[in-house]
Amino acid sequence: MNSSLKVCLSLALIAVSSNSPSISQTASSWQKLTQQGQEAAAKGDYKTAEMAYSNALDEARTAGKKDAELAMSLNNLGNLYCSEKKFDDAKPMFEEALGIVKALFGANHTNVAAELNNLANCYVGQNNLKDSESSYRAALAINQKSTDPRKSILASLVGLANVLLMEHKAKEAKPIAQEALAYVEKHPQQPISDLANTYSLCANVYLSTGDLSLAEPLLVKATGLDEKAFGKNSQQLAVDTSNLATLRQRQGKSTEASKLYEQSLGIKGSDSSDNNKIATLANLANMAMDKHQNDQAVDYFKQAIDLCQKDPGNNNDELMQLQNGLGCLYVEQNNLDEAEKLLFAAIATAQDMANPPLDFIATSCNNVGNALYKQNKFDEAEMMLKRCVDTRAKLNGPNNRETGLAVSNLAVVYASDKKYDESEALFKQAISIFESAPNSKNDLKNCYQNYAGMVQASGNQERATQLATKGNMI
Repeated sequence: MNSSLKVCLSLALIAVSSNSPSISQTASSWQKLTQQGQEAAAKGDYKTAEMAYSNALDEARTAGKKDAELAMSLNNLGNLYCSEKKFDDAKPMFEEALGIVKALFGANHTNVAAELNNLANCYVGQNNLKDSESSYRAALAINQKSTDPRKSILASLVGLANVLLMEHKAKEAKPIAQEALAYVEKHPQQPISDLANTYSLCANVYLSTGDLSLAEPLLVKATGLDEKAFGKNSQQLAVDTSNLATLRQRQGKSTEASKLYEQSLGIKGSDSSDNNKIATLANLANMAMDKHQNDQAVDYFKQAIDLCQKDPGNNNDELMQLQNGLGCLYVEQNNLDEAEKLLFAAIATAQDMANPPLDFIATSCNNVGNALYKQNKFDEAEMMLKRCVDTRAKLNGPNNRETGLAVSNLAVVYASDKKYDESEALFKQAISIFESAPNSKNDLKNCYQNYAGMVQASGNQERATQLATKGNMI
């Protein structure tokens, strides 16, 4: 498994400006309820805040006007729902507020951009990255044309770059992140939290694009600001510390990287994210394996898997990778029963995803087939490797190198099971694939050697020698 890079952005959800003549300038029940909600939310008393904001929203609706008070009430409740991770409840709040703000200020007003930022952030919480990207782009288009000093352009830039990273579009994210960095350099009087977010985001983009020398000073800046901006037990500090560890790992500074990973795990506050801990533990497992500290790696893998399983269905991508990684490690340790269980579990996890990753499933079928083969469970191994062949042919095409490797592996299992006719047919198929597939010279040579071994086992020494000689000449 590759080292994992996690992005955490503590973006402040944006309130729509209340500078509107429709808001009463005198104290009102609505204002008191809104203030109660704000005070409770600041203390983390979400239950009280939700009740106050809901009552304020009822007051605003009772007035019968679609005005700024109603839009602000919808925003307050939507923001609170996001803080509680109730994104499905937050979405209709922001959608209704967006319609009101457009009617009040016009479609190209910066308040509309702010509302689009809120909605985009909510979409991220729902893992609806397509609509989130669209909303952030719409907000950015408004902000880039505006001269309003209160415009939320930095939130649009940072949010959009973050979503693009989540969509594995690092190259697209890079110019957006650079624009955000240029903005804070031109306008340095930003809140500390916004500066920390921007430095963190740009560093993560540079890490994803391999620009380590550009990422390093930004991550150092981000970690230096995080504790002051968010607190010593914040998710942001844990994530940035973990990402700095990833940077050190890629620089070959494994001792420093290990210390930073452990430091990230030691941030135990309520704000610290299980997602970050999962990524950090996975990275520590990989580092331990690189050092041949396999027992330590097993412990890290198990801790990460336990965290994934605390939130069923929401960490399937990480969970399947961890199950596969630990399963392969167990194969190396010859702990084949446990390997078999985990590798089958990895396939089941992948199949439960909305869009099952065929490449991963094919690889896992091959891995579990290998574990079964080593236990001389040939019938079961053949079944899994056949599935691997079928998946590879569907995903990569029947004449692709990856398909050839799957066919060759199945041929080896048939040979061990003394099914020589079936094995020979598959070896011939694999050779045909490797002869036409690019970058397959070594695969072709190995295939001939395995083919020769099968023929020798079947009792035809002369032909086996001919095949081995042909392979050696490649």
